[in-house]
Amino acid sequence: MARKFNFELAILGMNAMYNLPIAPIPSVVWEAEWQRAKFPGVSKHSTNECIKKRLNDFFNKQTSILADELEEHSDLKPLLNNEDKIDFLVGLADLLGDIQVYCASEMARFGIPNEEVLKIIMESNESKLDADGKPIYNEQGKFMKGPNYWKPEPKIRELLVSLMPGNKDGTQA
Repeated sequence: MARKFNFELAILGMNAMYNLPIAPIPSVVWEAEWQRAKFPGVSKHSTNECIKKRLNDFFNKQTSILADELEEHSDLKPLLNNEDKIDFLVGLADLLGDIQVYCASEMARFGIPNEEVLKIIMESNESKLDADGKPIYNEQGKFMKGPNYWKPEPKIRELLVSLMPGNKDGTQA
C-alpha cells in the first residue's frame, strides 16, 4: 500500500538534504547562528546588531530569490494564446508549487509551524465574510473585510510565543 505524502516531513527532509537549518522552536537567533557557523565571512559576534545585519542580508537574499522564481516563469503568459491551455496550467502549477515549497522551507528554517499558521490565516480570511456568511466584494472584485474580521497576527504571535519555552512575550526569539 502506498504511503500517504506528508508535505511537512518532505520539507524537513529537503532542508536536511540541502543542509539548511531547521529551528526546533520559533527563532531568528537560530538562523543567524547557523549563518555565522556556515559562512566564514559572517561576523562571529552575536550581538543584536550583528543578528539584525545577518537577518537583513537574509531577507534581501530571499526577496531576490522569490523575484527570480517569478521571472523564471515569465514564459507562462504567451501560453495563454494556445488553444490548449494545459501547458499554461502545468506551468502555473509548477510556479505556485515552487513558491509553496520555498515558503514552507523558510518557515522550517525559523521554526514557524506551517500548518498551524496557515490554519490561523484561513480562519482570519473566513472572518471577512458578511453576517450571512457571504463574501463582500468591492468594485474591482477584491474581497473586503466583513464586520467580524480579525487580523491573524495576534493569534500567530500567541502561537509562536507558546512554542518558546520560558519566553512568554516573544522578546527572546
